[in-house]
Amino acid sequence: MADPFQSKIEVVSHTSNRAWVVGWTLFGIGCADVILRLWSAHRLHAISTGIEDVVNNPGKHFYHLVIMPLVGAYLYSVYPRQALREVLRSTRGLFLSAMALAAGLFALTLYLVIAHEKHDFYSRCTTPEDVRDFSVRSNLFRLREDLKNQLPKKLGDAYQTNAINAFHAFEEARNQLFATNHISESWGGFLLDRSLRGKVASLETLVAVLIGSIVLWSGTVFFLGGILLRRSDLVSTKAIHAFLSVIAAGLLWAPLMMYSEWYYHFKTLEESSPAIQDALVWLAVGGLVFLGLLFSTKVIKWVYAGFGVLGGVLNYVFKSEPKLFSAMAEWFYTSPPFMKFSIYIAATFAAVIAILSVSRTVPRKKLKSPPAHSLNPS
Repeated sequence: MADPFQSKIEVVSHTSNRAWVVGWTLFGIGCADVILRLWSAHRLHAISTGIEDVVNNPGKHFYHLVIMPLVGAYLYSVYPRQALREVLRSTRGLFLSAMALAAGLFALTLYLVIAHEKHDFYSRCTTPEDVRDFSVRSNLFRLREDLKNQLPKKLGDAYQTNAINAFHAFEEARNQLFATNHISESWGGFLLDRSLRGKVASLETLVAVLIGSIVLWSGTVFFLGGILLRRSDLVSTKAIHAFLSVIAAGLLWAPLMMYSEWYYHFKTLEESSPAIQDALVWLAVGGLVFLGLLFSTKVIKWVYAGFGVLGGVLNYVFKSEPKLFSAMAEWFYTSPPFMKFSIYIAATFAAVIAILSVSRTVPRKKLKSPPAHSLNPS
């Protein structure tokens, strides 16, 4: 007779192995983005500038090399699959509604990500490495470096004025280069005009937003299922913590991306963080505080709530006090390489410790082999 204890171990081991695959896959996509960016810089004979761009783009590279792989693996490892199947099998109406919601969320996510990436490519401060045409890419790269070298060495009102002028000069030159080389905004042209590195960067954004959409969909399905089935124990505390970790990761992305845009926009917040990003930030704050207070255990519920409130306050301060944010960003930018890497390493360890702490908040029950007589009816 099959040993049920052994089958449970195999299921847990199988899920854990797949979680590792998810984490390493996300990490591999992030590595591909970094390698392609450095290769593009190498072709332009500016590898040092490429390294500087990677180090000063935490909203893309650090986030997708560290945060997303950890969160993705953790979410997969504790995702309540059995509870989801139970809910979807409860009523045909709920199943059809859940599938319709999933299709709608996927279509909306795909459209918003592509529309956002297309707008960034054609209408904002385009990253030279994202352009497929090598001559246009090299011209944009040289122009960007020339404009950066003409700026004052110290921040201040004079610097901000010159930086905004440099930003608009870069935009105007980009528009002229695009027009001369017949690069015009269109859905089909967007796929053809972007380099491989640009496509990988868009893939990173799409995967991150899809993970958030899965959490949103799952939360909605479990909420409706709990009402219909009159059950409040469908989702384990660990699964709720995994959902919270995704919301927290989304909240963490905002200040990191603000710094990245500050760096690429000639150390100014000109045209950074559009309204949709602000809406996502405040949605994450509300979700983190609400879920943290409602569902978390006593040990960490106020930690989640405090993190949500702190994240919201910091994002508000950064948006309403650009001089304060610029001063903090300049401190990080002018820090020696050793200091920057130390901060990144410390942040990585903090993320790992936070996930391990959350995953161990609810003690795992030790699986014990059942008595021999229970396995042998005779």
